[in-house]
Amino acid sequence: MRRLQQASAWGFQRYQGALLGMLAGVLALTAQSAQAFSWAALFERRTVNFENFPLRPVQAKAEQVATRLQAHIEDPIHVVQVNRKELSPLLAVTSAKGMCIVVLNTNPDGWAVWTRFIRDLPDAQRMDMVEVAVAHEIGHCMEVQNARTGEAQGTADSISALSGKTELYADLFAGAYARLYMGDKASVPIERLISMRRSFADAEPSHDTAGMLTRIWAKLAKTQAIDETQPNPHRMVMQIFR
Repeated sequence: MRRLQQASAWGFQRYQGALLGMLAGVLALTAQSAQAFSWAALFERRTVNFENFPLRPVQAKAEQVATRLQAHIEDPIHVVQVNRKELSPLLAVTSAKGMCIVVLNTNPDGWAVWTRFIRDLPDAQRMDMVEVAVAHEIGHCMEVQNARTGEAQGTADSISALSGKTELYADLFAGAYARLYMGDKASVPIERLISMRRSFADAEPSHDTAGMLTRIWAKLAKTQAIDETQPNPHRMVMQIFR
């Protein structure tokens, strides 16, 4: 009986050892898998950087938009690459000499903010989002030019309605640009812009234009261009406020 108990105990120890060995192997494999497919790695792949969203095509798109809008703004538009401390991938700088400078921010932390705009969008629609974003920045230049020259080119009501509303005007300018130049591709970037404005309203109250932009976009979609040969986003914005 004692020998049988010893044999049984020895067999159980072997079984236990084999089980622990298998468990250790599974844990090791799981650890390797976690290292290969960690949340950090997944986030890294989804976050925009200069490798998965390079500067060159973005600059090409920005220059295309600038060329289109140069006909409607007196100040020369320049697209440049500069490392800025702002956490923004794209911004407009106006100079005292009357230049509109669209800055592509080469600061990696600033460039990563594109993630808000283009995450989960197909490549083609990413460029559509860039197009609207560049139009928004040039809208800031247009507003500064109008303030400097006193040529807002709108009715007293339309000028009053937009007075001091810098981000709203720039968003409406971008919406009018999309309506006039982007055809069927306009809806996705404008809807993404509205969604983004709504999502970050608490953190960025000065950029909370979602409600007004939603209403005005519905009007823009039905508004006929004033001059189809040279579509003018600013004049369209003023038109809808009559």
